Amino acid sequence: HLEECPNALPHLDPQSWSYYLPRFMTWTLRNFDRSRSLVVDHTIYTLLLGDDRALNDHARQRYERLTPAQSQAVQRFLSLMGGQEAHCDARAASRASDRYWHRARLGGAC
Repeated sequence: HLEECPNALPHLDPQSWSYYLPRFMTWTLRNFDRSRSLVVDHTIYTLLLGDDRALNDHARQRYERLTPAQSQAVQRFLSLMGGQEAHCDARAASRASDRYWHRARLGGAC
């Protein structure tokens, strides 16, 4: 079902987003190296802050729903995806980590 709607995450409210994010991340981890589905990159993009302040405020509302352990899982996910240039937008994964999620690496909440 995820492959049929790869860009669903941006359209979800914060509660739904935090529920579905682990499913998208798990699917991506299991399939990124053999799938050409947009799910892979769209999962990364939902974790990336951009230049639009209003959109970033909306994204932060989602991010703040995650526990410190969940934020650390996101950071580890982005670190792994940041090394997969042949299979995903690794630059976006690295930017997402640098712009927001790197704080989880330090053991604190984001």
